[in-house]
Amino acid sequence: MGAFVFLFGNVSLGALDSVIPLLPAVLLFAAMNAFNEELPMRTALLAPLRDAVGAHQAVLMTAALFGLWHFYGVPYGVLGVVMSAALGWFIGKCMVETDGLFWPWFIHFVQDIVIFSAIAIGSITPGG
Repeated sequence: MGAFVFLFGNVSLGALDSVIPLLPAVLLFAAMNAFNEELPMRTALLAPLRDAVGAHQAVLMTAALFGLWHFYGVPYGVLGVVMSAALGWFIGKCMVETDGLFWPWFIHFVQDIVIFSAIAIGSITPGG
């Protein structure tokens, strides 16, 4: 995610200082967004799908949906779909293997810190 932000955003090292006063808001929004995406994506979908089609297929299905969900988000476009689907697969595997929400939420939260920091300094916008 950091590579996406630095390659497709206008991030300068000087601009990173401007995110420090916004860090409490960045952390709050990153935590809320990660929770609000993990709850419907992983908790609500993965558990019933796992029972119906098996863990492997359920993880792949939710990863694909997670990727498509991010077409107009950050990361955006086809590359964003692929990156988000890969992250969704990894996070889905974490949820299946740990039977919990903490690690999927935490991994998503860390990704969102990068995204919301870039949005806060104006270097990247959702949807390109």
